[in-house]
Amino acid sequence: QIKFMRNETTFKCLINDVADFGKKHNINLDQPTRLRRRASIPTRFKDSVIFTTTIGQRDRGDQQSFKSNEDKFRQELFYSLIDSILLELNDRFGDENILLLASVSAVHPKNQKFLDTEELKPLASHLTIDINQLDNELNVVKHFIREKRTTMNTIKDLLTELAPVNDAFPATTSLLRGALCLPVSSTTCERSFSRMKLIKTYCRNSTGDERLSDLTVLAVERTFNIDLEETVDIFSTNHQNSRILLR
Repeated sequence: QIKFMRNETTFKCLINDVADFGKKHNINLDQPTRLRRRASIPTRFKDSVIFTTTIGQRDRGDQQSFKSNEDKFRQELFYSLIDSILLELNDRFGDENILLLASVSAVHPKNQKFLDTEELKPLASHLTIDINQLDNELNVVKHFIREKRTTMNTIKDLLTELAPVNDAFPATTSLLRGALCLPVSSTTCERSFSRMKLIKTYCRNSTGDERLSDLTVLAVERTFNIDLEETVDIFSTNHQNSRILLR
């Protein structure tokens, strides 16, 4: 229950453990952190509108001064880390995804709601399968596999059983194939990491986070139809005295 850890009591326990560890190993946790100098824009661009900048590896314009390192750890590390974890968990296991996972489990032969139409609606909707056609097919499939259900242990066994009559149950077959592929699909993540290595090269090591994120989105989500000539024309029209600064 990570969300219940987001409180001052948990932080105090953690910071005390860290302090004890620091004393044991002669680590000074009270040493003030030196603020880094904020990168400045060259004077030759003072009369221009900077559309994109990649000066430095990080945007240091939002640096804050804290009363102590404990406050810094609390705001920049402890709460930020927990919020990031909760945001990721909510994104991956939100209400919609939970319903989808429950729908996937409903096609398992050992599930109590095996091939229940209501339970399968989220999965069918996600796979754009006609629910009426699926309902009609399931009524026949249940009778077709009634005697063999006890010998089935996985979704693959069910799909194999329906293989000889695949053409008779197209919606059901598509549903089962989607249920087998959906839980283990990590194509987007793998594609992102592969593209990141091509984008963040040694020569682009100083690229800022915002620009790096934008380049990654353009490289991964190839479905975007972007007319570069039109983009340049729009930028030129809206910003008569503008330059794109790339360093």
